[in-house]
Amino acid sequence: MNTLKAMDSAESPLQERILDALERCFRIIGMQKTTLGDVAAEADVSRMTVYRQFSDKQTLFQAAALRNIHRQWQAVDEKLGTVSSLSEWLLEGLLLFHRMYINDAKVDLYKQIGGISEGLEVALSDRGLETMVAFFRPLYELAKEHNQLAPGLTPEDIAEWIHRTNHTLLVHPSPRISTEADLRRWLTPQITGGFLRVTN
Repeated sequence: MNTLKAMDSAESPLQERILDALERCFRIIGMQKTTLGDVAAEADVSRMTVYRQFSDKQTLFQAAALRNIHRQWQAVDEKLGTVSSLSEWLLEGLLLFHRMYINDAKVDLYKQIGGISEGLEVALSDRGLETMVAFFRPLYELAKEHNQLAPGLTPEDIAEWIHRTNHTLLVHPSPRISTEADLRRWLTPQITGGFLRVTN
């Protein structure tokens, strides 16, 4: 049974409805052409209602990105129910997350929020890091309790590394990391050497 508890989505039913409409607009007319008027019409609400829930277009787009980040890691976490160590969760989680980026068209929403660079900025915001940390914090605390972590390592450090690693793999793909076996071989020493305490 999975013991990891993710933070609940903070959106109200009305906000969820507007965010769902935004995603549909992205698919139908594209991110660059989507206006708040388009979103309001798709959600069957007034423009003022959209503004009351999200103060501007950037806030709306960031909320969509954060919701997508949460859903992606929730999907990863649900598939890692038997994982009992932080290092294994990070390795298997990154592999699953990367597989989702390659195979799941809906993940394009995250990559479209102002381009990947701005999407990364959203992911590295306080909300983005909190969303990530919520999934692996129990295993982080367990590793910390058993003195298994590198000195001074925080959950936010790990979350930022995860996002930046994903960004690098997506924006700068390497022919040397063309298969999942290559990716596993590349990630393993980074996780074990960077996050775990070196013992003699």
